[in-house]
Amino acid sequence: MNEIEIIDNLINKTCKEIVKFSNEDGSFIFNKDPNINIPPFFDHTLVRTSEAIRILIYSQNIDYLPHINKSLLYCLNFNFSADTEINFLCSKLKVIRFLDNSFVKKRQKKIIDLILDKQCIGGYWGVFPDTYNLLNFSIVDPLYLYNSQKINASLLKLVKWFYMNRAKDKLGWGYNQNSEKSQNSYTANVLFSILRTNQNYNWEIIDEALDFLISNQNSDGGFSSSDTTINDQSTVYATSLSLICLLVLKADPFNSNVKKAFNFLIKHSLKSGGWGLIKSDKKIQIYTSYYATYALKLYKYFSENYFKSKFDFVDKTKDFNIFLFFEFENEINNGFKNSLVKFILNSNIYGSSLEATKRRKKIVDIFYKNGILEVGDVINLIKKYPKYKNITKKYHITLIKSDLDHLNKIGILVKHKNKYCLLGNFNIK
Repeated sequence: MNEIEIIDNLINKTCKEIVKFSNEDGSFIFNKDPNINIPPFFDHTLVRTSEAIRILIYSQNIDYLPHINKSLLYCLNFNFSADTEINFLCSKLKVIRFLDNSFVKKRQKKIIDLILDKQCIGGYWGVFPDTYNLLNFSIVDPLYLYNSQKINASLLKLVKWFYMNRAKDKLGWGYNQNSEKSQNSYTANVLFSILRTNQNYNWEIIDEALDFLISNQNSDGGFSSSDTTINDQSTVYATSLSLICLLVLKADPFNSNVKKAFNFLIKHSLKSGGWGLIKSDKKIQIYTSYYATYALKLYKYFSENYFKSKFDFVDKTKDFNIFLFFEFENEINNGFKNSLVKFILNSNIYGSSLEATKRRKKIVDIFYKNGILEVGDVINLIKKYPKYKNITKKYHITLIKSDLDHLNKIGILVKHKNKYCLLGNFNIK
């Protein structure tokens, strides 16, 4: 197999393995990583479910839509407030963007406002005066997807804080602003964060950090993580993040360091699918599998697009690499939406009669405006339209439930227990 076929095969195997860990409510629970002590707010079911959803979406395989739909509803139903752990807010925000309707957009705005309100005056996130770069990385992860003046200004403050708060050795970044030594995984965390903000690239500092990563690449092609986790052997996590940074931020995306990291990930995938954290691991870890999948998917995208004839007259600079990176991000998002459309077009959306079609279109409009509803809620809301004023729970609950189940079956509504939610913006005219 060539590289592209190998990547597709590994991602497919990973998805098949991941769905074995799905629960009835749409959540995913995975093995605890025995190698490191992960803070509970990073190892929470919501966080891992968010990562699982993204892996399944990266597969671009419509067969996984039922799993994705159920898991998206689980994340949407996760309650939050101003006191909710910020990493939970970020994990929820990262995936509910795929639920493209007016109700969800209100939730998105509320979560974004909560996250931005928690930013410290210096530009970082944390409890004054302490922070750590993994937390800041986790916050950039969803925020950069929601382009607005307010978000961009907030992220620019963080980027400036990153530049002013390298490790004391001035090579890269450590655990936080007080770190003496630069560490591989934290340096990659920060570089990836700066890349995603798409503003204020300080190439002198970035290049120094990339040189630091390259100098620490192990003989097996991988990268160790950090003194606070694993520093004596290569990890899939640090290798995946380093590959991403070296692929996009170096002038030559297919440099020898990227190739070595790529080969490490290919060689050390699990036979059953997915990745552990270190070479000796036998069980899948979701967070390492997520970053490895992302890195390989990005590598594949560059391989397929970098040398396309339409780019023959484009200067192959770092700016071009960054352009391709954001094109990749857009394709993942649009690819998921296209998969939904394909899934629906292959189904009988209009039902068995013109009357059923009109009623179901009205129901879709009701969900678009109102969010998560039960059958009784839909009946109460559809009665407000003159044409359906005579619909009652006593005589029509079976009819309306049949409509909801039909819309669920074809992928427009997501269902969990007795509640339904509109998956995408299918405000059909």
